[in-house]
Amino acid sequence: MGVQFTNVANSLALPLGINLGGTSEANFRADQIWDYYQEYGTSGGTARTRPAGTTISGTNQPEIYQTEREGLNFYRVRVPEGKYRVTLMMAESEHDLSGQRVFDVYAEGRLLVDNLDIIAEAGKNAALEKTFSDIAVTDGVLDFYFDAEADAPTLSGLLVERTASTAVRQSEMLPADFALGIYPNPFNPSAKITYSLATPGTVELTLFDMNGRQIRTLVREFRPAGSQQILLDSRGLSAGIYFVRLQFEGELLAQRKAVYLK
Repeated sequence: MGVQFTNVANSLALPLGINLGGTSEANFRADQIWDYYQEYGTSGGTARTRPAGTTISGTNQPEIYQTEREGLNFYRVRVPEGKYRVTLMMAESEHDLSGQRVFDVYAEGRLLVDNLDIIAEAGKNAALEKTFSDIAVTDGVLDFYFDAEADAPTLSGLLVERTASTAVRQSEMLPADFALGIYPNPFNPSAKITYSLATPGTVELTLFDMNGRQIRTLVREFRPAGSQQILLDSRGLSAGIYFVRLQFEGELLAQRKAVYLK
């Protein structure tokens, strides 16, 4: 792919390559499970090694394609605020026909690819790389979400490159007199949403899914000045990425990402 790597042995340098399902290889870091103390990692899925003797064509990095993480739901990478280019690396060794494995991929709530079918695009035992640009991160975590349509999502490698540091910061979107927070995030089974009002007024706090559909109205009422909080519970929610939107007197002030993990 022609990407020049800096040393990633002791720090999370960019560009960052991750060998999903496997150990560190060349300039790619080993896969790992996400938690609050990790710089990156997966939620869900099983690490798999392809059968001995499997050769993946169409790549100069065959070692990355010898493993995969199948059935993953989320992948998260802590990165500075900015804009990013990401490359998804995958291959199909299990199925023979188009339509047997199909899935969607989202990043930061944006649909990157709909109904991804590796066999249809590359064939069996052939590398498929898909690159997407201008992905803005404003909260310090690059979130990927995988949604199965047939069988289970799979990924062998992930490459993250920073292209600009000009993403709009949440602090620039939100006036100093207001504050919007979600903790913990990711959450299960509930999260506390906090906000502060410098003056009394009508507040509307709503929850949306990644497709922009309004899921729940959390607050719609006149509120006094001062600190406010409300509990967001997971009843009726599917695991995934959601957005909490804060409006004051009809004006959109902020929108923050909330990740629900089962």
